[in-house]
Amino acid sequence: MLSPTGGRSELLEIDSRRLRPRDFTDIGYVSDLEISENIPRGFTLSVVQPADAGINKPFDRILKSFVDEAPSLFLRLLGMIPAGAEADIQPLRPETAPAMVLPDYVAVVRIGAGEWIVFHVEFQSNYHSGVPRDMARYGGSLAWQYQMLVCSVLLLLRPDRAPAEIPEVGEYNIGTTRTVHPFKVVRLWELDPAPILETGNPRLLPWALLMKSTDEQVRSIASIVARQGDDEAVVRFLVSGSVRYDRNTLEEMLGGRKMGLMRAILDGSKVVQERVDEVSAAARAEGQILGQAAEARKFLLLLLRKHFPELQSLPEIDAISSVTGLESIIEAVLDGCSPESIREAILAAAKPNYPA
Repeated sequence: MLSPTGGRSELLEIDSRRLRPRDFTDIGYVSDLEISENIPRGFTLSVVQPADAGINKPFDRILKSFVDEAPSLFLRLLGMIPAGAEADIQPLRPETAPAMVLPDYVAVVRIGAGEWIVFHVEFQSNYHSGVPRDMARYGGSLAWQYQMLVCSVLLLLRPDRAPAEIPEVGEYNIGTTRTVHPFKVVRLWELDPAPILETGNPRLLPWALLMKSTDEQVRSIASIVARQGDDEAVVRFLVSGSVRYDRNTLEEMLGGRKMGLMRAILDGSKVVQERVDEVSAAARAEGQILGQAAEARKFLLLLLRKHFPELQSLPEIDAISSVTGLESIIEAVLDGCSPESIREAILAAAKPNYPA
């Protein structure tokens, strides 16, 4: 079970009434908010996301797929479900209100004959100072919505982008309204991958690459994934492995298969085809085959729209005909490079096609 830290969760000065905070000694990292019945409930809800979502695509989809496919295993890894205990897990819609925010994963969980609680997790590859504030907003919003204890976990993915000390209580303020919410910080690279390895599931095994796995274990996973011939598993392996290894090493582990991340995308692997679908549905409906460069350009535009919208209208993008050049820019976006460096890369890649 998660251990309490002595922190408390509270919401102050709501509708001129102080809501009563509670301390919880049996379940740590939870929020409990008692809502005033006088608060108006007829306001239109709007979706508001933090300015920095903290994680690039396609990590986002792959990580959420892992959780959706093996929620019990995931909660055991995080220490939420004790060994040998039975748990009832019912995933919830990510929308919360008020105000509406979109957590990475949220479910109601009951361990044995215990009480139902809301379990909430956020994946973070690039930690920043605003993360505790965002966690407080998620936790408070979920408590408002479901009227249950909320247990939140911040799951860090990259050791090179996380400070040694991270607060485990967040505060979200709007004027004189203050939401304080505790959460647990889990560094994924410190977790034992044994429970994942025991599954033998090629689509779950790539999780171990983000955990405390050895090179020998990673090569064993690569062998299993390569034998299965499952494009989804291959792409999960490549994306997860990109945190620790370069692309050539990952391809070598897969037996020399020419399935680099961008090549897997352009060859129509399932994981990225869903994103290409969003921007090219009309073109495919008309039967237009635009070639690899055009598909790479569409994927780049989709990434820019999600992460750097100020760059997606650059006319130079249409002038880039080199697949290699487009792949390089896509990788820069996925690696979280600055908008200035990505702009420079776009301009440089377009130069060969502009008249002097």
